[in-house]
Amino acid sequence: MTNTEKLICEAISTGRVLYFLYENEKTPRTIEPYTLGHREGIEELELSAWQTDGPSEGKTAKGWRTFMVAKMKFNKQAQPAAFTKPRKGYTPGDSRMAEIVCEFQPVVKLKPA
Repeated sequence: MTNTEKLICEAISTGRVLYFLYENEKTPRTIEPYTLGHREGIEELELSAWQTDGPSEGKTAKGWRTFMVAKMKFNKQAQPAAFTKPRKGYTPGDSRMAEIVCEFQPVVKLKPA
């Protein structure tokens, strides 16, 4: 596992927000990472995430995005900002991924009996 994969998986497992530059962008993006894996027939790692801030090719900044990990440039570690509940539309075991490296596991709070 590469350092980048470790950084992403750690952020996913602890519910930490990530900041990064994508491709040749000058403005960082802010995301909540959910699933890291490979799609069928694609060798490169992809990250499924909810983007909360930053550029987004004509779309609103907020929403579900898939990023090619090789195009992500991190200059900071996972941030203290955290998320504990999945965004609407998140499904564990993302069916688009042929192989999942790591994914967000929502915390289930049990009600006292």
